This record gives sequence, structure tokens and C-alpha cells, in this order.
Amino acid sequence: MVEFTIKPLKVAEIRAPIGVGMMLHDMTQTVDAPVFVWYIEGGREKILVDAGVGDPPKENPLEFSVRGGGERGLRNALEGVNTSPEEIDILILTHLHFDHVAFAKLFKNSRIYVQREEWEAALNPLPTSRPLYDRRLIDPLERLDLVPVEGDWEVSTGLKLLHLPGHTEGMQGVVVSTRLGKAVLASDLCYTYMNLNSPFPHTPFYPIGIYTDLRKWFDSVWKVVRTTTDRKLIYPGHDPTLEDKTLPEEE
Repeated sequence: MVEFTIKPLKVAEIRAPIGVGMMLHDMTQTVDAPVFVWYIEGGREKILVDAGVGDPPKENPLEFSVRGGGERGLRNALEGVNTSPEEIDILILTHLHFDHVAFAKLFKNSRIYVQREEWEAALNPLPTSRPLYDRRLIDPLERLDLVPVEGDWEVSTGLKLLHLPGHTEGMQGVVVSTRLGKAVLASDLCYTYMNLNSPFPHTPFYPIGIYTDLRKWFDSVWKVVRTTTDRKLIYPGHDPTLEDKTLPEEE
């Protein structure tokens, strides 16, 4: 069995209202969060999860701002692990929001995995989701080696896609075999550990502020929890404590 390690590579910081990360919280105060791409090492192929962030759509009503990022931010991050977009064999897109797909067009030699449901939702999004999908970033995928999958999907030995709707209609996470067991890259199903480990007794998880179906969101978080034997092996999409780490960490 292949035992992978995971490196969260920070490509930018994004500023958003607190209520984006925590449902019903303050929408007037903002917080900075890292934007990661995730490099998976240990096999014969070079594997990356997500494709960076550029400028958010101008019509974005949530007024996200980005510091860093762009193509240079992505290339600098990948240079830190001695590779480039052109050298990546497998690119997994957890979903197609602007801060996860911005530079997918650079991965011309990659096989690119996305949920078919997410692809269809991005082309015809819910009205509330329209500002988060930028067709200028998504349409170039049609000219690449795009693989639309349906549901849970084994990419290779020790690497599996996990269908996790809720944040978006076709969200997916990545299950990675490691020396400590199965780890899950949860992406924006959980922005931070606060979503996974609720501070309130009335709910096991605390919802994010951006979702398409809250019942499916809870079901998906339970699915992630059942997938691994240790919640420490669940990695949220924008948690600052993961910066500069090699995962899983030494015990």
C-alpha cells in the first residue's frame, strides 16, 4: 500500500466576512484565511488538489479581497516542492469556485478530475452561487483532459475521491492513505476546525456560511468522520494552523 504525505502550499490569503466561515455570525467584520493547493507525495505520479486563486469576480457581493495569489503565487508554491503546473500528472478540483480553479488552464499535461454534478452546477448555478463561479476560469477546462466522475471514485491505489455535497452541489474531498491511516482533504466542506469541532452543545458540527443544501452538508461531514479513525486526519480547506505543515504530522 502506498503511504502518501500531504503538503498544504499557501498561494494567497483571502479576506472574507466572519459570517462566511460560520453561519449566522458577523457579516461586517472580516478575517484573513490562507488559500491552499495540496501537493500529495509518495507515489509515482505528481498529484495536486485545486488550482489557486486570482482576482474574485467583480460582481462578488461578499467583497472578498485577495492578497498574493495569481499565476505567480501558484508557481512559487509549486517551485517549493520542485515542480510546476506543466509537470503535474493528476489535478483534482474539489469544486469550481473562483478560489479553487483559477489556474486550472495551466495544467495542460494533467488528467483533471471533477464531479459531473459540480460541472453542471457551475454552468447553471443557483442564483446565490453565481458570483462564486467564474466562467472565464471554468470554460478552458473543456479543452483539457477533463474527467467528470459520479460519486465516490478511486483515482489510484491509496487515493480516492469522496462525493461531499452541501457547500456546493458537486463538492468532493480526497481520501489519502498515509502511515497513520486514511486522511481526508475536506476542502470547503469545512473551512476551519471550528466547523468540524463545534463550540456549541446543540450541534455536532458548526455550519459554514456558504452552502447549497444544509442537510446534505451535515450528511457529508458525518461521511468524512466515518471515513477516518481520527479527526486529526481531517484537513479543512482554509485553516491557518495547517500552513507550512507536512501531513500527517509526527505524533
